[in-house]
Amino acid sequence: MGKPRDKRRHWGTGPEWTNGRGQHIYGRRAPDGTMIVATSTRSMEAAKAAQREKLKAYLDSLAAPVSSPSAGTVAAYLARWLDERATMGTLGPRTVATYRLLVDGWIVPVVGSIDLADLSATDVRAMIRHALDAGRSTQWAKHTLTVLRSALSDAVDAGVLDRNVARLVPAPRVQRQEVVRLTTDQVIAVLDALDDDPTPSKDDPEQRRGGPHPMRALFTLALTTGLRQGELLSLYWRDIDWTKRTLTVVRTLYPIKGTPRPGRKRAQRVDWAELEPKTEASRRTIPLSGVAMDALTDHRRGAVSATLVFPRRYGEGPLDPAHVTRRWHALLDALELPSIPFHATRHTAIAEALDMSGADLRAAQLMAGHSKITTTTDYYGGLATRAVQRIADGMDARYSRSNSPSKRAAEP
Repeated sequence: MGKPRDKRRHWGTGPEWTNGRGQHIYGRRAPDGTMIVATSTRSMEAAKAAQREKLKAYLDSLAAPVSSPSAGTVAAYLARWLDERATMGTLGPRTVATYRLLVDGWIVPVVGSIDLADLSATDVRAMIRHALDAGRSTQWAKHTLTVLRSALSDAVDAGVLDRNVARLVPAPRVQRQEVVRLTTDQVIAVLDALDDDPTPSKDDPEQRRGGPHPMRALFTLALTTGLRQGELLSLYWRDIDWTKRTLTVVRTLYPIKGTPRPGRKRAQRVDWAELEPKTEASRRTIPLSGVAMDALTDHRRGAVSATLVFPRRYGEGPLDPAHVTRRWHALLDALELPSIPFHATRHTAIAEALDMSGADLRAAQLMAGHSKITTTTDYYGGLATRAVQRIADGMDARYSRSNSPSKRAAEP
């Protein structure tokens, strides 16, 4: 015969059991899944009563707000919150860097010394006023409020705070700003200048460099595709389909804090991280124009990297965005054009595409990589003025009195 079966319940196998030594044990899970266990040497009823008391005390501890000394100041809490978010991977490197900029520069200087539990809606309003008084845009102030709201929401969820006071403060109304861009004639002037570099020579400022501009392909792509600078600088040759004449965006370049280099006392000023596009809509395939294909074909002949389309001089990594910006402004200065940011090439390309397509916002949305068409409308909805004028001209052509059936019938 086999060994007699042990009919006693073992630890954790049921809500109530006896361990064989006259000790009664009762356990039950709290609503959050935590097992609350109590014991008694007298009876199972005594164990259950003890468990009920422990469960009540546990639930009371969850409902009670944590005292402000343990929560610390706003600055201390935000530092911990950002570190935890970064470690857990709930925020990407780009978002963490932006949040740190807002926290360190615009939240902590105003409300950082206040105990988290004492933070009030008045303090939050003072934070917003500080950003606006310093000349920052309403969009910037809104981003600052959004970060604080997110951090305080997590504090409420964790039981550190009773309520999120940042939600009591309305967000600043963002005023639409006019999009800065080049005109069609200015774009043509830039593209022509890329064939014969008009910028001053490095050795002799009185002389022009001449010949194809070293960033001809980069600037041509920027002006004809509307790609962001980070998307352009992280392009691989394999992202270009030479047969279908398309370009696929699958990553972007983003600056992160520099890391120490072996044998060097100082860290590199900045490192560059290749990140996935921020949204699924940013991962897109764009048809390339003949102008862009020609520039890329010429650029490929002198390529110094088998991987990156736009590497540094010796192919050891992507071009520095600051260097690209300097060369862009030097070109505009040589052509005596307005000194607009490099990002304006994106606005220029999308605005021109809107005009060419007859104000097709859906096509512009796909080209820009916006996840919502409302974003495209907010930025570029008012730019396709010539398309709107063509609609008015079409109305005249179609509904003119001279085209009415009675007029045409009366004609000999």
